[in-house]
Amino acid sequence: MVGVVVLGMITALGGGLIRDVPIDSQPPATLLDWRHHTLATVGGLVAFPLSRHLRRLEPAITVLDAIGPSTFAVIGASKALEAALGVAPAILLGMVTAVGGTIRDTLVGQVPTVLRTGLYAIPPWWAPR
Repeated sequence: MVGVVVLGMITALGGGLIRDVPIDSQPPATLLDWRHHTLATVGGLVAFPLSRHLRRLEPAITVLDAIGPSTFAVIGASKALEAALGVAPAILLGMVTAVGGTIRDTLVGQVPTVLRTGLYAIPPWWAPR
């Protein structure tokens, strides 16, 4: 259970921590608000007992797994723009913020989902055949 909670926290908080270091946001935003840690912990605690049942929800999880990183990318890019870093650094830091799931997949020895499929954020029914 501890491993699941740790992976949940890395997924939810890792990209933001990595983003805040180059923009010199000290301490990182993730460490300032207890709700970030609580939500990540609760997510892991809920996922642990439900893991056997999550296979049935895999299509919905895939969609949510695409929505999450895109949301984090927008948040990261916005934070970089607020720090007056310009468009190119904002794009880069937006991508860095969105890497939480990639870090998780790497830690558990899987090829990250975003690297396994050609059209990761496009629903299967839209993908070319």
